[in-house]
Amino acid sequence: MITVQALGQNPARVGGVRYWTIAVAGRGIVPDLAKVTYGETPTGYVAAAPALALFPGRYELNITAAGRIARSYFRVQDDGSVIDATAFY
Repeated sequence: MITVQALGQNPARVGGVRYWTIAVAGRGIVPDLAKVTYGETPTGYVAAAPALALFPGRYELNITAAGRIARSYFRVQDDGSVIDATAFY
């Protein structure tokens, strides 16, 4: 499962709100993913929660597989660009 959620608080967004969640469709072999584009559900996956518009702020990306969780962080800038913020959190 891959989940994107907001961190912190903002008048337009409260921390912990899930902005997008995808999960493996059915049971069986988990399709490898070399790249995931926000809002585009890859083949072999289903959107458990639709992708919502991202606002400037901090976000957490969680990848859950085989009972393990990997986390990464990113920031959406005021101009809409996205930067990796993992080193800062």
